[in-house]
Amino acid sequence: MPEMTLKATMAAASLAASLLLLAAWCLPADAAPLKATHPPRITVAEVKTLLAGGEQVLLVDTRTRGQWQLSGHKAEGAIRLESTRDIHDLVKKYPPDTPIVIYCT
Repeated sequence: MPEMTLKATMAAASLAASLLLLAAWCLPADAAPLKATHPPRITVAEVKTLLAGGEQVLLVDTRTRGQWQLSGHKAEGAIRLESTRDIHDLVKKYPPDTPIVIYCT
């Protein structure tokens, strides 16, 4: 796999920071302070169960644009975030308690 350019690295870091802000926005105002722990993990089977039960889940694919476009394997309904504008649009589209599943193949 080719090394990431500085521009791509900075874009990835910006996207990661934006996703953290989105996750923080989704917390209730009276939520306990966040601890420095890893986010909970979920299996593919658990995601499928949620979706089969009618749960609205936001699936975010973290692959690069090129990897995304070339791939024949995409989770149905998954999105890619390319800019902070995309994140602002999500805040308007999804309720704050919408579960977010971030994945990479």
